[in-house]
Amino acid sequence: MTTSGAAADGGGVRGLSSLLILHEIMRRIRNAEAINLDPYEHFDIIAGTGTGGISACMLGRLQMPIEKAIA
Repeated sequence: MTTSGAAADGGGVRGLSSLLILHEIMRRIRNAEAINLDPYEHFDIIAGTGTGGISACMLGRLQMPIEKAIA
């Protein structure tokens, strides 16, 4: 069994850039595996500090799609 995690750090623009990078990672996973998963379905652990912590709550606990978290 493997465990995968996503971490977001920083505030302001760094928090937004973490979401944009994760958006691109998820796009590549979708293309490679031909399945449409949201981050909470793919990662076992999603964590962050500052704005990254808010992003982690939106993506993990609230199960928001990345597009909605960015908006």
